[in-house]
Amino acid sequence: MGILYTAPGTIHDNDSWVRFVEHDYEYLEGRLGTRPDFVAFASWVKYPLYNLPESEPGSFTHLIRDYLQFKGVSGRPIPPPVPRREGIR
Repeated sequence: MGILYTAPGTIHDNDSWVRFVEHDYEYLEGRLGTRPDFVAFASWVKYPLYNLPESEPGSFTHLIRDYLQFKGVSGRPIPPPVPRREGIR
């Protein structure tokens, strides 16, 4: 069994989209104890706006990094987020 994590199109910012997905995996895999054979993350809407960097809260890869940490997968240390300059996305 696999799980596709996504969020509805009614969400209007990166952080809300990520929080929605985080709530789903924490509930399904944490509280209910669901053990999927695989998971996938997808968005068919505008958010999250950024895939990278993984150190940026609200980015797609940050969500995946947090999921792997939730699952206990260790990896290299993650550097702190780099402040974004105005006008650059």
